[in-house]
Order: sequence, then C-alpha cells, then structure tokens
Amino acid sequence: MNTEYTVIRYSNKYRKAVSTLYFESYGRKKSLSYFDYRLNSFGSPIAFLMKFRNKLVGFYAVVPIKIKIKNNFFLGGSSFLTMTHPDHSGKGVFLKLALKTFQEAKKRKYKFILGFANPNSYPIFIKKLGFSELTPINNLIIKNFNNFKEITYKKSKIPKNAAQLWNEYDAQKNFPIKLERNYEYLHKKFVQHPVYDYFIFYEKNKFLFIFKKYEKILHIIDFFGIENNEFYLTLFGVAKNLAKINKCDTINFWIPKKHNILHVLKNNTKFLSTNSFFIIKSLDPKFNPLISEINNWYYTMADADIF
Repeated sequence: MNTEYTVIRYSNKYRKAVSTLYFESYGRKKSLSYFDYRLNSFGSPIAFLMKFRNKLVGFYAVVPIKIKIKNNFFLGGSSFLTMTHPDHSGKGVFLKLALKTFQEAKKRKYKFILGFANPNSYPIFIKKLGFSELTPINNLIIKNFNNFKEITYKKSKIPKNAAQLWNEYDAQKNFPIKLERNYEYLHKKFVQHPVYDYFIFYEKNKFLFIFKKYEKILHIIDFFGIENNEFYLTLFGVAKNLAKINKCDTINFWIPKKHNILHVLKNNTKFLSTNSFFIIKSLDPKFNPLISEINNWYYTMADADIF
C-alpha cells in the first residue's frame, strides 16, 4: 500500500469526518447522533480510520458483545460498519483496517468477531479475512396471517426482568450458542436507537415481543418468555394488529430451523433468500467447529445490526 496511507485510531473528534465519509461511500446520510450511539452505547469500540494524505478515506469498527456458548459467557465483537471512499476502492483500505482491528481484538481477549455482511464486503470477509458463513439464515414470511385472531398492540417498555424472561425461555431450547439478552442491552438497542422506531409489547412476567416496520413489511425482531399456546396466539395476534395499523402486506422473521414456532405455524411459512450474510471469525481455535455451524445458534433479527 502507498506510504501516503496511514491508519489512526478513531476518537470522537473524527465523528463529523466519519459521517461525511458515510455519505461519500454510500450516497446517503447518517446523523452524528447515530454514530455516537453505535460507537459509545455498548462499551468501548475497536475502531480505526484510514487517511490518504489529510483526507479520511476508510473506516472500520467492531463493538463489544457477549455470547453464551453452552453455559459460559465470552467477549466478542460485532462488526459494525465498513466504509471506503469510492476513489480508493480496490486499494486494500478495508483489508488493512480489518487486520489492524482484529489484532487489537485479540489483545483485548475477544474470542470471536460476528457480523452480517453486505454483498460488497462479503467476499473480503470470507476470502481474505478467514470468516466462515453461517448459512442459510432461515428467513421466513407468514403466508396467511388472516387465520390469527387480532390482538390490540399496547405500547410497552423493556421490563427490568427481561433477563429472567430470556433465561426461562432459553432453558427450553437446545441451542448451545446465543447472544446475551438483558434489560440494559435491549433498552439501549431498541429504545434509545436514534434512527429506528420499534414496537415493544410486554405482558407482565409472561413474554416480551419486539417488532419493526420497514417499507410494507412488519419484522418480528425478537420474542421470548414463557412458551405456551398463549405465547404464540399473542405473538401472531399482535403482529396482525401492527401489520394492519402500519399497512404492511407481509410479516417476516428469522428463526432457527429447529425452533418450536415452525410446528405452530406448520405449512404457513415461506422461505426467502436474504441479502445479509451471517459471518463469524474465531479468534480462539477451540471454538472453531462449534461456532461455524448455524444449527448450533439461536438467532433472530435482534442479533443483526441491520434491523
């Protein structure tokens, strides 16, 4: 790489320059509050910038997350955002930033890097950075939701006992790998988000559901609690109500293939391909076989930063 390129550590003084680079890279704007939120709300990020002479031309960051593997929690990183100025595409900017970031992640005792890559960055993650793809993401739509009895959505807050609800739900599942869910994390992700609005539905000591509208699609972002017949009747009844209120034609969600929900819905779902690539890189060889198989993961749309 040309010696006029230099890598520097990100700090908040570069936030305006990063926002400008986002527009130059993607042709759309993100507010400063968005970058403040993503880079400061979930713990200390690992983020680096690439400068060419005095101009910012590249950015990459991972933010800390906790993953539960079997019964133990481990620190890892969630791949946040890759940006390269189009005039510097194909010159190794992202590759150099990523290598620097993962070197720092190892120093901080991260055990893995997880991400949801777009079609542009996916080849570099897989071919040059040693990531594995977890495939296929079980991306489903409900074919006919007229069969569900509509239940009126009532606006709720994330409950303080969210971790307890999640643990009770998780105990009924047989997935060795999942991301942590607790009040602090869920509140930051779905209440404090500066761009997206989420619909939160909570039934005291029973269940928590999170939804989001995108265009004419209602996404079921996350759901957990005491799993029984009432759980599913309420989930789909509220989803039907929100779809009607928001003029959505489709209800969509991600869920592992072995999940009980598929027995409830029976033949009322349709699989769709997705432009998101679920990728993982182990920074500790002992986790390699286990984390590289998607059937070992419990996942929903809540685990991706694209929703």
